[in-house]
Amino acid sequence: LNTVHCARCHEPNRQAAYIPLVTADDWRARIDDVLRVITPAAPGRRPRMPADTQTALSDEERALIAQWKEDGLP
Repeated sequence: LNTVHCARCHEPNRQAAYIPLVTADDWRARIDDVLRVITPAAPGRRPRMPADTQTALSDEERALIAQWKEDGLP
């Protein structure tokens, strides 16, 4: 999930490297922000992230990320 949808832009030497999402610590530090930007603002609208429409998250993938937070990002 992370490699396909997040790390491809949020890893070192990529356009969004200033917001790293590679390690578990990166995710722990940013999980609330991630959940906010991957959730559509209104029904039928695209979420802000992932910005690339070819890597859009499914509802199940968004739910999995929310579950990661609930589980304390093991």
